Amino acid sequence: MDNIISARALALRSHRGTVFGPVDLDITPGITVLQGPVGSGRTTLLLTLSGRMRPSSGTAKTLGFALPKKVRQVQKLTGIAGFTSIDDLDGMLTVADVIRERRAWLGPWFAFVARPDEKSVKKVLQPVFGDDQPSRDTRIWSLNEAQQLKLKLALALMAKPAIVFIDAIEQIQSESSRVEIWAALSSLAARGVSSVVSAASDDTRLWDGLEPRPVLIHVVPEAVSA
Repeated sequence: MDNIISARALALRSHRGTVFGPVDLDITPGITVLQGPVGSGRTTLLLTLSGRMRPSSGTAKTLGFALPKKVRQVQKLTGIAGFTSIDDLDGMLTVADVIRERRAWLGPWFAFVARPDEKSVKKVLQPVFGDDQPSRDTRIWSLNEAQQLKLKLALALMAKPAIVFIDAIEQIQSESSRVEIWAALSSLAARGVSSVVSAASDDTRLWDGLEPRPVLIHVVPEAVSA
């Protein structure tokens, strides 16, 4: 099976020291989990592989495009969800509001984007939520933690990415809720959308019955900041 991501001696350093790396990675289609404790650079590694941050050294390819040279192509073909301060949602907005905002962001600046109707909202949410969806007028603050992450995933999928990067699965504190997220990622993998997830927790016991079963890669904690 061909790799969708590969990296050799990939590293990122700051004035405080090493953030992550050097890392060697080979990631194939499906669900991949990069597991490491806080401080192992998981977040910045995901942002680097998705073309959102520039490495200090080493080489990497995502979907066949070399990073950082082909960063724009990688950004267009990947999505991110669950990254604190990057894709946070305003709790006062409704589900329809954030879908409208994402459509406006993805479209030309001059295009008018109407507030989506219930049918349009269901179409956006279906790949992640299935039939158990919030309504278009549901306020973000009223969604539980799993629903909020699912909504972020649904928004990321609006750009039709081949890979979605999800940060810190442990932000979903309830194990039963994390089971929902793993099931959603399994459903996406069956549709041809791969995911790369960072995790501090060991969720292998929650993967029973998942197809494809996630591939676990340990990230060596050499960093001083995540």
